[in-house]
Order: sequence, then structure tokens, then C-alpha cells
Amino acid sequence: IPKFADIGYLRTEEVEALHHILYSSVPSKNKGNPWSFLVKNQSHMKTNLIFNRYIGLRCMCFSSNLHFNDNSEPDKLIISSSPLERREFLDHFVLIMQANESLFYQQLPVVVFSVHSPFIQNNPIFVANVLKLGHEYEVNVRLEEEHLLPHPFPTNCTDYDEMWRKNNKTGPRSQEACQKKCLESFEEQCWEYASARMLSFGNNDNPICEKIELEEIPRCEMNCKNNCLDTIKITAFLETTEVNVMKHNALYSKEELFSYIGGLMGCWLGISVWASVGIFENAIRKIVQAKRLFRKN
Repeated sequence: IPKFADIGYLRTEEVEALHHILYSSVPSKNKGNPWSFLVKNQSHMKTNLIFNRYIGLRCMCFSSNLHFNDNSEPDKLIISSSPLERREFLDHFVLIMQANESLFYQQLPVVVFSVHSPFIQNNPIFVANVLKLGHEYEVNVRLEEEHLLPHPFPTNCTDYDEMWRKNNKTGPRSQEACQKKCLESFEEQCWEYASARMLSFGNNDNPICEKIELEEIPRCEMNCKNNCLDTIKITAFLETTEVNVMKHNALYSKEELFSYIGGLMGCWLGISVWASVGIFENAIRKIVQAKRLFRKN
């Protein structure tokens, strides 16, 4: 493991090593594997690499019901419309992860979780839902659809699902999939250029990559219009704000100890006062008896 002089700085060979690990490693629950964690759930999990053009690296993601760029239909769930059934079970995930394993060895491993359309990839760099080891999470999903109008209306959108079916189930199935195709040449040829630019080492001049990034990618992305069907908006919220607190108390706190001692003192004083009344009464009786004997004499 290379040592860091500066925790935020990576050398060229380290970036190349990370790039190689992402491509060559296979997810496993073996401790010696950088991907030593296991995802258990009821549906099939797909592995997919998400390229970030700004850092030149890919992030490994595991997705359920992902159909980003294939010819299969997404999984469907029959949801009850009864108002009595307030919640519908979607899926259950169990993540088994070694706490001492992390790709970036200067920090603890984390998992980023998101819910999105089956036809897009969520970039984990921009998703802030970080899951911590040893915690249990519940996610509530609200479904919404917004139907936009195609040209000549101002929304000027593309029905990617209809276009995909007309093309014999080939081609992009969302605006995000269309934009990803625009990045393919940059991803293959210029990942080293992007990494060097981010980490500020070496000579970053590369006319070919600069032309692809500044001219070809924007020109290509202009043809990737908004989807006429914005499929899902996600809202995650706590079902209740009530917090169940379990608190452990010491057998005797300082206050209870003084209270206990004070109770004993009160009891002792009560007994003492009662005893002093009897003593005082006996003393008076003896004095009276002594006076009577003195008068008789």
C-alpha cells in the first residue's frame, strides 16, 4: 500500500492502479478482495461501472432491475390500490462488508444508496445518501409522472421508450443513456488526461481530448433531448419523528445516594424525638414523686 505524504494527493501510478483494480476485480466476500462485500436481496444484482469524466475514474455500482442499455423489459410489481394497505413491500437488501476493507485506504468504507429509474445510472459522486456500517435503513418511495409534449411545443422532448421499441429494442432508453454514449470515446481515450487534470500532475495538454470534451461531447449531447416521460421523482422521509430511547442508569446515582442517606437520617431523627419524649416524661414523673416524698417528711 503506498504511503501518503498528503492525504488528498494521488500519484500517477496510484491512479493507474485504481483504474486496473476497477476493471480486473470481481466482487467477492473473500477478505483479500478489494470488493470484499456481499449484497443479498430477492432480485438479481448487476454490476456496472460508472465513469466520471471529471476525475477520469470509474465507480463500481450494484443495481437491481437496471436496464440502462439492453433489450429486456424492466421488472414489474403489482401494487394494490386499496387505501387500507398503506405500504407496499418493494425489496430488502442486506449488505455484508468487511469494516477494515476500503478501496481508498485513507478512509473507512462506505456504501452510497439511491433509488432511480431502471433506464438511468445514478452517479455516486453526486449522491449524498451514504450508509454507515452497523445501521438499518428504511426508504419510502413516492411515484410521480410528468408527461411533456414533443416539438413544436416549448418542452421539445423525446419519447425514448417509443423510439426504443421502433428500433427493435435497441438504442438509448433515456436521456442519460444517450448522454453516456456521447462520452464513450472520451472514456476510452482520455481517462488518463482527466485524472491528470484533476490531480494536477504532469503535462495536461492533449489537443485530441480537449477537442472531444469541448466540442464533440456538447454537440452530441444537444441531440439528447429531455424524456417526454420523466418517470420517477423520489422522496425519502422518516415515517415518524418519534425516537425510542433506551437509557442505562447507574444502580445509585449521587442524588439517589444522598436521598437514601437523608431518608435514614430522617428516620433516625424521628425515632430520636419519640424516644426523647418518653425520657422527658419519666424525668418529670420522678421529680413529682420526689416532691411528694419531701412534703411527707
